Amino acid sequence: MPIAVMVVIDNSMYMQNQDYLPSRFMTQKECLNTYISTTLNDSVDSAVGIIPTCQYVPNIMITPTNERFNLNQFLHKLPLHEDFDISKSFKLAYLALNYRQLEEKSILVFLGTEIPTKLEDEMVKSFIDSICVALELGITVSVVFFADGIKYSEWVNEEIESNGFKSVVVKEKESFYDAVCSLTGCKSEEFEDDPELALAIKLSLEEANK
Repeated sequence: MPIAVMVVIDNSMYMQNQDYLPSRFMTQKECLNTYISTTLNDSVDSAVGIIPTCQYVPNIMITPTNERFNLNQFLHKLPLHEDFDISKSFKLAYLALNYRQLEEKSILVFLGTEIPTKLEDEMVKSFIDSICVALELGITVSVVFFADGIKYSEWVNEEIESNGFKSVVVKEKESFYDAVCSLTGCKSEEFEDDPELALAIKLSLEEANK
């Protein structure tokens, strides 16, 4: 069945850390490339969009599309930034899906940043409220908690009880890739057979190492 997906990728400055090799940011990109490949291979009518947690330009995102080149270019050029707001980005994600005609809609979130203490309570509560709104709209939600974002896993899971919500925790030295695939249903062999996506990852790795 075709699906429209928005992916919220964590692009805070903390994502340059290398506790998840080659880095937190590149690990997300690699898994996201795999997810894009799987989703678009499953149905020609499926579409994927991407929105960063740090909005370095107001409303910066790529809305759901099946144009792989555009998705790869957006992901390749996406920079790290300081203005982290997971709640705002999530709201924009479900708004981007709200009027899509496809019956199946989903949001995949990568959360690996620790929220500043003075903003933590308000931002996490707003994030939880936004997840509940998305679920009420019939949008399924999956969250990948990793790195410093792991501390929010229990909090979020305690507040949300819905068959449309699921999450996974990926600790340091655990297989980020396998965990994300188990959550989303992607398959490693599909990535390996996609030379276009493999090239996009290679370019991103080269850029990160400059």
